Amino acid sequence: MGKASDERAIRNLINAYTDAATRLDAKAGAETYAEDGVLVANGIELRGRAKIERAFARNYGASDLIFQMIQPGPLEIRGDRAFARSWIRAWNRLKGEVIRDILGLYQDELIRTAEGWRFARRRMDTIHVAELGRVVEHRGYPPMEHEFKWIGRDPAGG
Repeated sequence: MGKASDERAIRNLINAYTDAATRLDAKAGAETYAEDGVLVANGIELRGRAKIERAFARNYGASDLIFQMIQPGPLEIRGDRAFARSWIRAWNRLKGEVIRDILGLYQDELIRTAEGWRFARRRMDTIHVAELGRVVEHRGYPPMEHEFKWIGRDPAGG
């Protein structure tokens, strides 16, 4: 695969996760992770695709609405590994409750597998939460896990 096709495949993977979450599809969401992939969500770590799928099923089962919009950030590919950052806005309503408006950040480490690109490690940090326009939680920006030094130039040196 060339650089452009790797970039498309990674962006498609990120979009596939967002689509699965919005459709409340735990299996499809978990399939975006490597078999031994890691999800760190607001400080809680889950390791392995099966454990991640069970957590998604539990969380999605408690919701009657999840709607995510993703803002792609930088992406850096280093052979069979890649790093990406994506900003999200999500609306979530636990069954019968008020819709929560959530701003957050995904920081991804990806790996090329026999199945294609998958999340090796995905960290999700909630930055801000509001209900009915009122702030219920504001954590601020998390530390950035990967420094994209090449921004503004071709990381391959071209």
